[in-house]
Amino acid sequence: MTRKEKQADTAAVQSDDIVFACPHCGESLAVDRRAAGMEVTCPKCGGNITVPAADAQDAPVAGRTLKSIAFDPRDERIRELASALDAARSKIAELTESIEETNRRRVHLEELRVSHNRILENIRRETDAIRESLERIADILKATESGGEEHPPAARS
Repeated sequence: MTRKEKQADTAAVQSDDIVFACPHCGESLAVDRRAAGMEVTCPKCGGNITVPAADAQDAPVAGRTLKSIAFDPRDERIRELASALDAARSKIAELTESIEETNRRRVHLEELRVSHNRILENIRRETDAIRESLERIADILKATESGGEEHPPAARS
């Protein structure tokens, strides 16, 4: 459809008309407000349609999704952008969930790191105590072998 044909179609719509899309084929339709609630036939697909209430189209768009707004089906660019926006929102939700999962795993790994550090510190202390005990035993054995002192040496610090 040329630009002039589109302008001619738009010019035929009156300010008091109800503009809506056919739920069957997406054709953009305009009818007089007095037809609200009546059943009409789509000139493109022949489907039966109930004309929406006149004030329904005047309702604010805020809070409605792009898919719930009736676009002129010939306006491919708006549909492409709406589709791209939906895909972007889906990707954002996916990435947000991925970030949240990564943060949960990071917190868990940090808790494990702290726990393992405590365990390693306990092992270090026990290893030091064993080393000191072995050194005392070695000193006692040396003293016994040399025939010297009968009492073990004092504990080292």
